[in-house]
Amino acid sequence: MDNGLNGPNQGNSLFSNKNFLIITLIFLLTLSFLGINLITLVGNFLQQIVFLLTPLFNQVLFIFGYTTGAVINKTTDIVSDTAKGTIDISTEKKPEDGHVNN
Repeated sequence: MDNGLNGPNQGNSLFSNKNFLIITLIFLLTLSFLGINLITLVGNFLQQIVFLLTPLFNQVLFIFGYTTGAVINKTTDIVSDTAKGTIDISTEKKPEDGHVNN
C-alpha cells in the first residue's frame, strides 16, 4: 500500500541514488583490479593543474596584499596628521581666552 509519503516507486528504480553509488563503486573496483586506478589518474591530473595555476594565484594575491598594505599605511599617515593638527588647534591658547602667554 502506497501512502504517498515516499513518492511513487521511490528506491525501486535501477538509477536511484543508492543503486547508482553501488554500480559506480563496483565499476571503480573492477578497473582497480585490472590495474587502471581512475582515482589516482584524476588526482594526478588535478595535481598538475594546481602546480600550473599556483604561481598565477600567488602573484595576484601578492599584488592585492601589497596594495592593501600601501593603502593602510597612507590612511594611517593621513589620520594621524589630521589628529595631530586637530589636537594642536584645540590646545592652542588664544588671547581672548584670558590666559597670559609667556
